Amino acid sequence: MRFDISKQKVGPIELGISFDSARSKLYEIPGLLEDRSKVVARGMFMHYESDLSLAIACQDGRQVTSIEVYRPERGINFLLAGFSVFETPVDQLIEALSRDFSIETLDDGHMFLIRDFLISFSRNITPEGDSDDGKFFDSFLVAGPDYYDHAVHSI
Repeated sequence: MRFDISKQKVGPIELGISFDSARSKLYEIPGLLEDRSKVVARGMFMHYESDLSLAIACQDGRQVTSIEVYRPERGINFLLAGFSVFETPVDQLIEALSRDFSIETLDDGHMFLIRDFLISFSRNITPEGDSDDGKFFDSFLVAGPDYYDHAVHSI
């Protein structure tokens, strides 16, 4: 399965759509583990058989305000500008994306922000030596500009 990432959108989920519409679209993604997923008044945290996890925030309880995607282990690919966000090594992805986007490096290389595209990428650790730990992103977040203004100032 493949999901394209565009400004303010990840696959079928887009910032600003209704809570109910987002929930319906998340339930349509194959492999939903309903017993491990949670829907609350201000968002959803959905888990899938591929180990994909999606966190959808609805700050006002009515419209999607952020979409966070956690690395799946298998079967799902997230593409930005033709590059696989989770399968391309961080250094290669950042180098390739920096040809088209201005990228800010934050938190000692744990987070990268493309402010104009309203997306950030995160990894829990930075790589050391020949280890693959930290070589790939662990998650990415798509949110409105207000979110990033607050997030960058608090880092």
